[in-house]
Amino acid sequence: MKRTVFADGRFADAVDKAWTSLPAHFGHVSLDAFVVMPNHFHGIVWIHEQPAAGYVDAQHVAPQRRDGRHLPRVLPGSLGAIVRSFKAASTKTINELRGSPGGTVWQRNYYDRIVRNEDELNRIRQYIIDNPLKWATDPENPERVRDTGYERMWGWLESPTATRLWP
Repeated sequence: MKRTVFADGRFADAVDKAWTSLPAHFGHVSLDAFVVMPNHFHGIVWIHEQPAAGYVDAQHVAPQRRDGRHLPRVLPGSLGAIVRSFKAASTKTINELRGSPGGTVWQRNYYDRIVRNEDELNRIRQYIIDNPLKWATDPENPERVRDTGYERMWGWLESPTATRLWP
């Protein structure tokens, strides 16, 4: 059963704050459309040219395993480092709020997509904006009402194995 952790406004606010603070920790990043859903998150992150060779962005937050050791290193400033920092910061705050140190909040990995052109960018932005309105048919909704029209329209974006750019 998919949990709806972010349905609690305090937890959604923690995710929002962790996301919007990313440019302060990663100077080569800017943010675009995003939305916190009851049990997942969608966001567009722009990664601009990396700093000059030899410069390494500071690691904002590095999550730890349950045994206290840090997870394997990711390339500083990479999308992996950005997402890892975002998830770690929001998880820390949520676990403090619910009194569950070390608790799991996020799935282990994430889905990414390289946006290839302006049309695709605008369609993804629209998907993000409309996502809360379509929660009843969202595949991540544990009480989902199946809608083949929704699947035809957004399957290209929601499927982690989708290779088509357009429906």
